[in-house]
Amino acid sequence: MTGDNTELERQYRKNLMLVSMIVLIYSIAGGSFDKDITFSGAKLTFSRPHWIEMFMIVVMIFLQWRHWLVSGEIRRHHRSEVLNGLFLASNKIRYMIYVFNPGVTFKGVDDNGFAIVKYGERIGRIKIEIIDVFFTFILIKMTCSSKWLDGDELSVHGLTKDSCRGYGTPHILTNRELSAVRSRLNSDGYGLISVRYKRIIPFVILNVSYRARWIFLSYREVWFGDSLLPAFVTGSALISFFLSKMIG
Repeated sequence: MTGDNTELERQYRKNLMLVSMIVLIYSIAGGSFDKDITFSGAKLTFSRPHWIEMFMIVVMIFLQWRHWLVSGEIRRHHRSEVLNGLFLASNKIRYMIYVFNPGVTFKGVDDNGFAIVKYGERIGRIKIEIIDVFFTFILIKMTCSSKWLDGDELSVHGLTKDSCRGYGTPHILTNRELSAVRSRLNSDGYGLISVRYKRIIPFVILNVSYRARWIFLSYREVWFGDSLLPAFVTGSALISFFLSKMIG
């Protein structure tokens, strides 16, 4: 983010937080405008005071839109930090067995944190790294602890580096997925596996792992307030405002 954009982002954030907090407190407290308002000793009469409320909402939405435009780099930094070295807990890999060859079973977790999976007489130790999270699918990558003398340890489980490209796997990237991967990761997704929302349990487990790291970093890191807190306050203010109108 350039210096000009940094200062612009700060100004929009400050103004947005001020307006959003006013709307939020106003809505929660059940505020309203009368037709007659006294300002600096002068009495002002409004024939349509409800338009003042709508004006505040319009200003808040405008500021949110502008802040969203200038804070993109901060949000991207936040996302990259969440995904940096994000691995699924190895005891949850039992729910990912469906991506392996039929007959692969989960046996536990070793002392180094690798999941132990078995196929016939062969035993492998693997981890699952969460590469990126999209709305309808999640990209993961399998890594193994070592290599067999006769090839990659993953190969005996049907998870070679070409696993997302063939060998009968159901995880070949669709054209839509490939387009999203190229746009965000600037790659063809080589070696990645797509876990889609139709696989509810694995999809939810991966999502929970991502959201848990997201919440943890948001609590710990300062730049959370710069990138996402204004949007949360704005959303809360809008919900509170419309709920107050529906209930009132």
